[in-house]
Amino acid sequence: MVLPRTPFFRKYSIHPLRTCASFPHTPPKPPPSSSASPPFNAPHLSLLADKCTSMHQLKEIHAQMVVAGRIHDNYAASRLLSFCALSDSGDLNYALKLFRYTQEPNSFMWNTLIRALASTPNPCEAVHLYIKMRRLGVAPGKHTFPFLLKACSNLRSLGSCKQVHNHVVKSGLDLDLHIANGLARAYSVSSDLSGARQVFEEVSDRNLSIWTTLICGKPKE
Repeated sequence: MVLPRTPFFRKYSIHPLRTCASFPHTPPKPPPSSSASPPFNAPHLSLLADKCTSMHQLKEIHAQMVVAGRIHDNYAASRLLSFCALSDSGDLNYALKLFRYTQEPNSFMWNTLIRALASTPNPCEAVHLYIKMRRLGVAPGKHTFPFLLKACSNLRSLGSCKQVHNHVVKSGLDLDLHIANGLARAYSVSSDLSGARQVFEEVSDRNLSIWTTLICGKPKE
């Protein structure tokens, strides 16, 4: 299936990530020969990050990670980012700054930010981040596209939906039920019910969710 190309992905430039003045300075990685023992180990700090209930607590843990030289541990940093980006008590700007200071973000961090940005008043930012991810050579996975398609649904942009659909097919994930449901919904809310039905018919093992998406069509405002 060949879908028409649209200029949506070329229309927007990559916006620089927002800044946060209170973000602690990230020191260089300590040399391997350093004999100083950090006050906290990475698993302990990651566990504390998972139990955060406020940004005040998270900033304290973040400062401990910086002092302990553990902020370069992507697993530990990803727990901080997840709270900032997804929690009701978080701070998305702080998450964006943390992401910017991460030298090599892992796929979890990319997906977490795309997920968070897709639900903001400006879901284009999720698309911008996805474009940046691809330009840096990071391959999307089955967890990337459902969040990206949510951004397309919130944008109600048929052009972006079709381009993401092309990327899904090239990635060999077009039969994944979660992704197919996201595609069907994105087409539906963009007033392309024939596109939604085409996605539906290409999926052989359909679940209740994709049936509901097709039956409901364009949801009520």
